[in-house]
Amino acid sequence: MHHVATVALLVLAWTWAPGASVAGAQSAPAGRDRWLLAFDGASTNAVVHDRRLRDAVSRAVPSALGPELLAALGGPPDPLLVTDGRHVSMSACMPRACHVKGFLWLDAANGRGIGAILDGRTLRLGSRTFVPGVVPGPARAALAVWLAELGAEPSVVRFTGPRGTRTRLPASAFPPERRFRPPPGGPSFDCAAETAPVARATCADPVLSELDLRTWRQAEEVRRAHSTQDARRELVAFHDAWRQRRDERCGAAADIAVCLRDEFARQIEALRNWLPAAARR
Repeated sequence: MHHVATVALLVLAWTWAPGASVAGAQSAPAGRDRWLLAFDGASTNAVVHDRRLRDAVSRAVPSALGPELLAALGGPPDPLLVTDGRHVSMSACMPRACHVKGFLWLDAANGRGIGAILDGRTLRLGSRTFVPGVVPGPARAALAVWLAELGAEPSVVRFTGPRGTRTRLPASAFPPERRFRPPPGGPSFDCAAETAPVARATCADPVLSELDLRTWRQAEEVRRAHSTQDARRELVAFHDAWRQRRDERCGAAADIAVCLRDEFARQIEALRNWLPAAARR
């Protein structure tokens, strides 16, 4: 009975959004980490070897997690993102062991933060500045986006707090951001929400559904292969423009299925050879 009550309190606490620190938690002098804001949209690798980041991690993340986190952030990277003019998140995967993912969230205004390591379905969190139940909403939201990007849903969550105390938390407190998950045979979108002729034709044809899914997966693979936000946005714009042209052309075609098969094949090839403008100069 006491165990059930404890878990319930933890779940309730994790839904609370304030970012107040607690006794024993540490924080940096105001503004010390604002240098990170200049790297909004840049590759995480652009900052990972900066001594200032190592200092920030050592202040915000327990030593049981910090060195491993810095190592993970030094591998194939994602973009560094800034929200609300102060909240910084960055992520990457371990060099030569990319199944291990690293994530760091910092409040550049006060140096408080939280680190995460994801290995399979085990999520390890650590913070010197927060304890379970006092992690702010923006940090939890950034974690949810990161997990959704990875297609991950942890089944085990462990938290190391300011004094090195380790606590197991309910995995339900850390759901990924809600996104549509395509069925194994496609398509990449929710057929129940679409009414356009091209969408209806795709949903009605298993071959077209599978081709749509393959095209979407190719676009996602290329997007995630680029480590800057500008390159990723450029890829999304490229793919969106193709979809608009496809819908206009195939929606008016005498045989929509033939038109779509041709369009999917051409876009898959175009995506395989796509480069951002900066790389074509």
